[in-house]
Amino acid sequence: MGSELDDREEQARLLAVIVESDAIVNECRGSDDPVAVRTVIDALVDKAFAFSDLERFEESLAVWNELLGQGIGLSGHHRLWMLGQKVWAVDRLDRFAAVVTTVDELFKLFDELERTDDGVLIAARALAVKVYALNRLGDRQREIQAGDELVSRFGEICAVSGRVAWALERKAAVLLGQPERLDEALAVSEQLRERLKLEPDETLAPVARAAANHVSDLGKMAPSVVSGTVVVAGLALAGVTVELIRSGHAVLSRVQPRIGAAVPIADGVDVVLAHFGPVDRRRRRLSQALAVNRTLIQRLGASDDPVVRQLTATAQLTESLALIGLGHVRDGYQAYERVVDCDTAGAADAFQSLADRLPTNDTNPVTQLSRMAVLGSRADALAKGDTAVARIAFDDSVKALPPEVRKTRVGQLAAWLMRPKGDSALTVPAYPPKTDSADT
Repeated sequence: MGSELDDREEQARLLAVIVESDAIVNECRGSDDPVAVRTVIDALVDKAFAFSDLERFEESLAVWNELLGQGIGLSGHHRLWMLGQKVWAVDRLDRFAAVVTTVDELFKLFDELERTDDGVLIAARALAVKVYALNRLGDRQREIQAGDELVSRFGEICAVSGRVAWALERKAAVLLGQPERLDEALAVSEQLRERLKLEPDETLAPVARAAANHVSDLGKMAPSVVSGTVVVAGLALAGVTVELIRSGHAVLSRVQPRIGAAVPIADGVDVVLAHFGPVDRRRRRLSQALAVNRTLIQRLGASDDPVVRQLTATAQLTESLALIGLGHVRDGYQAYERVVDCDTAGAADAFQSLADRLPTNDTNPVTQLSRMAVLGSRADALAKGDTAVARIAFDDSVKALPPEVRKTRVGQLAAWLMRPKGDSALTVPAYPPKTDSADT
């Protein structure tokens, strides 16, 4: 109740600012007196910010355009600052072409002005927004060019280091999508890793997030058509290098006891992965993912911050999967066990985060198996060895999935296969499982 009251009071205050600003503008408009001109400018700025705080971005943008259009009483640096505010307003309206145009206008002015610390920061932030806008417009070549400009002109500014890291991450992602440019992609990856190594602690968080996303990109490879006789466990393991990078180990550790395999499934790593692109390319990508990931783990260290703990646990899980993908199965298993044993809560949060990244509308059998494996491993981490608790946690997670995922034949079979161990009394469901007609 108190929060709602505070919100209403804040809204009333902002509306009063707009009314007061209009009154000041009406009173002083048309005057040549410098004090009156300055008063009008200040009132319009207050009005623009009030509209923005009310999330009325269209009206906020109109005020910034009014200020920039009148041109009186504004120094070059004032105009630069206002253009920076306009960039932010246009971006909030998702008008990405207008963002690019406005940033270009800002840089034309910026290059004419004497450099100041504030001006450099405004320009750097605006250029980062342009990189994002070009990404949303799908203009990959110009996105790379703008990212390169951001790195070369503003790469040493700590206040925008997160944006610079994100630009490097985006450039690497674009290049990774073009197999013939793998060498360029890995060079950019190394740039990002060096930045991660040297980044000051106070600005590390956004750089670490960019590096973690990049590791995920390195682990994704578009699979070729896999021969029809590859077993379900093999498909899941192949996911180490595709969308299932987050669950390969979980699938292996959970499938083998259920199907009673006499030979460890992990012995077939290279056989299965051979279906997924050239071996050399895959190994180079996974090796670089491992290098970036280990730097990430070193920099994050121990922390009580839940966000950092989740990021660390995710990085450690990814390390185990990359090791398995490179054929170092024993090391990969040991890395996995370390993170689960040392940070139960962090591992559970990491598994949930990884499950959330899998598209809920994807009913592909590999994705289904991966999702259930991740949820099963999350339940195991939460339960700390209590099978009954693990089953409850797993069942609750499955129930939270959309019906079109959990009630399909593949979904139900995957859920049975990945349910926490120790349920020997559980019978194999009839195939095909019964489903409600509305869900089929």
